[in-house]
Amino acid sequence: LAILVPRRRDPDAWRAVQAGTAGLAGLIAAVGVFFAVAFDAAFTLFHEVFFPQGNWSFNPATERMVQLYPTPFWELISMTLALVVLVLCVAAWLVARARVRALEWSAEERGEFRPGTGSDPGGTADEPAVRAARAPDPGPAADAAPAGPAPR
Repeated sequence: LAILVPRRRDPDAWRAVQAGTAGLAGLIAAVGVFFAVAFDAAFTLFHEVFFPQGNWSFNPATERMVQLYPTPFWELISMTLALVVLVLCVAAWLVARARVRALEWSAEERGEFRPGTGSDPGGTADEPAVRAARAPDPGPAADAAPAGPAPR
């Protein structure tokens, strides 16, 4: 989110936040399903990947760490961490969606059109001919007005 500070008024940056949080939430959900279905295998895989030297395996009969933190503790911690990350992803996604809508609405209110954002269906608002074509028509009264001074 620190990258967004200089681009906080750019809807495309907020759309990227939306996509990133949705992707992260999907990944966490997939890993969560794997942990829920096969916790022991997922637990072992996690430790083999992040602790390849093998010093994560302890004897439950003699090691205090395993006695203090048994498997149900780690199951609960894993679920809690996954839920916290999912809630944060949803919150960030909602904030990003609100920012995109607010920025698009304010751009439309100011009469600015951004190609590709849905506010300009033709995607050609930057072209001078298009801007001239969108200029308000003065109407027939402007054509009928005399060229000289108004009569008294």
